[in-house]
Amino acid sequence: MKPVYFWSVACALLLGFILAGLDLARRKSATWDETGHLTAGFSYWVNGDYRMTTNNGILAQKFAALPLLAAGPRFPDAAEQAGLKENPIELGRRFLYGMDNDAGALLFRSRAMILLLSAGLGLGVLLWSRSLFGDSGALVSLALFVLSPVLLAHSALVTTDLASALTLLAATAAWWRVLQKVSFGRVALFGFSLGILILTKYSFLVFAAVAGLLALARLLRTEPLPFPGSESSPRSCSSLRGRLGAIFVAGIAGV
Repeated sequence: MKPVYFWSVACALLLGFILAGLDLARRKSATWDETGHLTAGFSYWVNGDYRMTTNNGILAQKFAALPLLAAGPRFPDAAEQAGLKENPIELGRRFLYGMDNDAGALLFRSRAMILLLSAGLGLGVLLWSRSLFGDSGALVSLALFVLSPVLLAHSALVTTDLASALTLLAATAAWWRVLQKVSFGRVALFGFSLGILILTKYSFLVFAAVAGLLALARLLRTEPLPFPGSESSPRSCSSLRGRLGAIFVAGIAGV
């Protein structure tokens, strides 16, 4: 398939997904937990206090709350914050609907930030599928992504779900690249991706199982595992013990 055709179809699919997400962000009322995520993220920026917890990581909330910094909305005073610190959802309702703020505008801006992450997830699916199955397989994967009711429903909600899916995909892809060839750059990228995943959601622990299964699949293949060496003298591990050792060291270094 010619690149111009491939990217035209891919961009059309992603654009349709983004437009549907923007429509959802504009029309849908706040879900029960969005107020908590949005308020916690805004509080992290303006107060530097990370004790307000939503039982998730902090990265997605801070990212979603970025546009609110320029808007300068009114925020509950220190006494109200202290009284509701253990209940960010209630504090969020006070922030959005009890402070004479434009709740719809604040919510839309934060949802648009999550939609960016959702589109990034779709792009990641497209690129990885293309590397495995070619152009046609990549477009089928992207079509299934953008037409998924679950993904469409969550694409523009201020929660950690899509951010977690994106960072899990990034960490998994980075680890898979390490398993194909161990290098300092690939291990560093894996470590960075894993760190972002950990900061996004506590369910990052599921990645341990994913990483273990991928490592097992790689060990079952008998091909040598390349690792750093000179250009004139490339090095690789052929034995099962050697490949296991290289994977273990790479994993420890990345973590």
